[in-house]
Amino acid sequence: MDKSQRAQKYSSATFFYNQGIPVKIDAQHAIAHNKVMVIDGETVIIGSFNFTKAAEENNAENLLVVRDKKLAERYTENWKEHERHLEVYVGRRRRMDLQVPWTCAGVETIFTPVTILLAVLPKSGL
Repeated sequence: MDKSQRAQKYSSATFFYNQGIPVKIDAQHAIAHNKVMVIDGETVIIGSFNFTKAAEENNAENLLVVRDKKLAERYTENWKEHERHLEVYVGRRRRMDLQVPWTCAGVETIFTPVTILLAVLPKSGL
């Protein structure tokens, strides 16, 4: 999935993650636009089809099923190349999840990343 999935409130990444399905994000490309499935090591499904209800019922789509082991291997190799830079999706974080507790002289304070960033900048840093 592409990096847009991190910011969307109701994303496919969040849905799959909440179901316990591992999700990986491709943050090196603007969008992950490929629509390819490799099944059983020799069947390749490719086309514009998005595997959504709208694609099935309303859109003008195309879908090609090719049974070719060498083609399946090439798509699998391409996937493995991209997999090297994928990042594991850890779910949407709420602002509270990003807060850092800190205790000084028995008083607990909560810092957000913005507060911490400002605390380490020199006085003339802004």
